[in-house]
Amino acid sequence: MNRTFLSDIRYGLRMLRARPGFTAAVVGILALGIGANSAVFSVVNAVILRPLPYTAAERIYELQGRRDTHTSWISAPDFLSWRNQTQAFEMMAAGSYDRWYVMTGVPVPEDVPSLGAGRELLPMLGVAPAIGRTFSDDDYRETAPRTVLISDKLWRRQFGGDRSVLGRTILLDGKPHQVIGVMPAEFQFPEARTQIWVPMTFSARSLARRDWPAFLVWGRTKPGVSKEQVEREAQFIAGSISRDFPDKHRKDWVLTSFRFEDKALENVRTILLVVLGAVGCVLLIACLNVASMLLARASERRKEMTIRAALGAGRVRLVRQVLTESLMLSTLGGSLGLVLAVWGRRALLALYSERSPLPRGEQARFDTAVLGFTLAVSVVCAIVFGIVPAILASRVDLAVGLKEGGRGMGRGGRAWGRSILIVAEMALSLVLLAGAGLMIRTVVGLMRVNPGFNPDRVLTMRLPLPTFRVPDRKKQPGYYAEILKQVESLPGVHSAALVSALPLSGWAVTMSFQKPLVTSTGKRHEFVSFRAVSPAYFRVMSIPMLMGRSFAETDTDGAPNVGIVNQAMAREFWPGENPVGKTLDADGGILIVGVAGDVHHSRLSEGPEPELFLPFMQGMGIGNSVLVVRAAGSDPAPLMGVVQRKIRQASADQPIEEAATLRKVVSESYSQPRFYMVLLTVFAALALALAAAGVYGVMAFSVSRREHEFGVRLAVGATARDLLRVVISHGAVWSLIGIALGVLGALAATRLIRTMLFGVQTADARTYAAVAAILFAVGLAACLVPARRAARVDPMVALRHE
Repeated sequence: MNRTFLSDIRYGLRMLRARPGFTAAVVGILALGIGANSAVFSVVNAVILRPLPYTAAERIYELQGRRDTHTSWISAPDFLSWRNQTQAFEMMAAGSYDRWYVMTGVPVPEDVPSLGAGRELLPMLGVAPAIGRTFSDDDYRETAPRTVLISDKLWRRQFGGDRSVLGRTILLDGKPHQVIGVMPAEFQFPEARTQIWVPMTFSARSLARRDWPAFLVWGRTKPGVSKEQVEREAQFIAGSISRDFPDKHRKDWVLTSFRFEDKALENVRTILLVVLGAVGCVLLIACLNVASMLLARASERRKEMTIRAALGAGRVRLVRQVLTESLMLSTLGGSLGLVLAVWGRRALLALYSERSPLPRGEQARFDTAVLGFTLAVSVVCAIVFGIVPAILASRVDLAVGLKEGGRGMGRGGRAWGRSILIVAEMALSLVLLAGAGLMIRTVVGLMRVNPGFNPDRVLTMRLPLPTFRVPDRKKQPGYYAEILKQVESLPGVHSAALVSALPLSGWAVTMSFQKPLVTSTGKRHEFVSFRAVSPAYFRVMSIPMLMGRSFAETDTDGAPNVGIVNQAMAREFWPGENPVGKTLDADGGILIVGVAGDVHHSRLSEGPEPELFLPFMQGMGIGNSVLVVRAAGSDPAPLMGVVQRKIRQASADQPIEEAATLRKVVSESYSQPRFYMVLLTVFAALALALAAAGVYGVMAFSVSRREHEFGVRLAVGATARDLLRVVISHGAVWSLIGIALGVLGALAATRLIRTMLFGVQTADARTYAAVAAILFAVGLAACLVPARRAARVDPMVALRHE
């Protein structure tokens, strides 16, 4: 058997070398399909399939409180009550995730997100530092020196990966902390952005307040405990707590839980699975294309197979020979595909949002799982595109085959088989084209949305407040005012301002009313979102002031509380009235002095919501302020470095985060739809090219096999135009059938991306009509060259050759 198999390989190599053009075409098509799948799978494997690096990660749950539809963290007493009563969890741990530390004592001051880790947290997760040690019981003593664990990213970014970082002191909000360990690169708990972990214990104040939900809680269930059991226990304990402390919890308050790994992947699982499905369609089209080419080649090799059968080769041997050649082609395509996949993986990760990268995306690599996937795909592809040609090639009639010399293949069952391949390729291509078309219309629609401000020529950068430098809250506005003054003095700066949260940043702060505000429609409002802005903010952002005035330099601490509302708030609270001069029953009373234009602060796909603007210099919500700078010239980018240097001159410890142009911030706000759009468009274009090549190949082979028929037609009076019409109509009919089936498939498949669409429905007729027209035109164009070849057949040559 081994000797026979080696013989098959040697013979297959000779056959592939004898047709270098055919071999190169098949290998290239397979390399594109397999390479794209390997690239996507490497990311899917790292993000979704690879288990989270925690002990029994599938049994770790995040626990929350919930009232109505609003979720919340859990108070320290409620956590202790649950932990004391639990029968479902073998370990429970709490953490605090409520602050970012300004880190100094490092080359570049930085604002780093932290997690206060309860005593049980790291033991529950079962992850040890890559270097150094974890927290000990001594680290949790109130009088113990402050210690910190840092992430691998922070270690490499700030300390160059130097192992001597252990024992080094860094300043977090001005307080010394000793670095005792560096966590592994794959440890990203609870989010990828978390950079440092510090010991956390419950304060006496938190233990005394059951109505203060300030802590995150996780638990690892006992083996064999189901999600339903966890939910039942949560409901029972929540009811017990509510009965025991009715003054602290409303009756509709409940405890709830969900698997931690589900939450970690909730925003990316669907995205990557859609991408994997799309690239799988491309691979299937590639296989159908190669199958069509092998069917044509099998027809050409009919005489060869007949002779081999006449010399004693059995049908199994003939099938094995063809499958061996298919496997060799697929292996070559898979090997080249791995090379292409390296570039494809980088491109895939680069397409995703810079501000919110794929969780664990940087861990995507070509490990044994990816290599095994590529090998498996190569083998499956060899079977998919090789089995039918192999079976057909093995069906030989010695008498007929030797007499006909391999001809007579034009209109039989195999022609029908190749026509069905056209249908399948067209249908799959239309599914991808429809998805790409819908996402293109979504992104175009989002780009046309007026955000309510002018993002051109504006720079932005977040300036977290180093409170250890300015501990007095009353002096903090003055600290920012000095930075603002220094920036405004720079040449090339048209104007500059400060805002507590940038539009489209996804960040908002709310202010509660002393009494719920009831509108004319009877709707009750208990709070409203607000932003603190400096006087020049509306001018820098080009937000129109529709009524009243903007803030003045005199609107400082000690002056009367004033505010500006947006149009949405004016319409909601005072329909048909002028709100200027009204007073809001919040923060001791706020006099409305102006009405500003609406701004899309959450998403471009969502309408503006009621919002209040407050004077920055009155000290509201300024701890994480953003500087916005409008450049005097057309290009703000050269000004970026100049502004950053000026800020560092004014305050050496001032971190500068998320520096970007405002135009880029707007673009990032629809990064996920754009990610879908680019990938689906690339895959759709590739599928379209493969489908066109497939249609061309089938029609060209059909024409070559029907030369005698066309010669007879011409001899009896048919014109060249008649033959042109016969060939094109044949391709057109099968293309239309494929398009019709593709529409049905697309209507089902595009439901997966319906939540990403904006301004268009999954069954949008214009989109389907456009992509169907494009696909039909490409199909006709692919038929044109073979049709013209048929029209130029010389009847005398065709009949003489037959």
